[in-house]
Amino acid sequence: MQGDQTVGVTPWVRAHTGLKGVRHRYFQEISKKLETTAEILENKENDNTLIGGEKMIELRHFEPADFDQLISWVPTPEFLLQWGGPEFRFPLDNEQLERYIAGANRDGAERLIYKVVHTETQKVIGHISLGKIDREHRSARIGKVLVGEPAMRGQGIGEQMVIRSEH
Repeated sequence: MQGDQTVGVTPWVRAHTGLKGVRHRYFQEISKKLETTAEILENKENDNTLIGGEKMIELRHFEPADFDQLISWVPTPEFLLQWGGPEFRFPLDNEQLERYIAGANRDGAERLIYKVVHTETQKVIGHISLGKIDREHRSARIGKVLVGEPAMRGQGIGEQMVIRSEH
């Protein structure tokens, strides 16, 4: 396909972005994926009753009692860097986590930090945070997403965590 040829976008992308066309089929494929993702998200209930009509996870504030569990999920310096970025050094310890949660999870806080609890077992299975919260513009950065419990991976828990953090 030549670079100057315009390819149409999906109706959803056109309605939500104003784009009428793009110059490459790759972007057309992206527009289709955006539309599919948007449809999925719009059809999910706000309380995340995703599997069998039951809520699988709850987000609860991450607190010092949860430190040991999170530390146990971080086996290597490479994993810590990938998960936590340069904010932490290996081995992860309580002192670093105390600094991490300082000022978080309060009214008006710029950072909300959660443990992820499996509703059926009440077991902590993961971690997620929202940072750089801008309440005026209703935006935040999702970060430090971890399905720490290996047996829970591959079941859509990460997707639920991200969706749940948006509410």
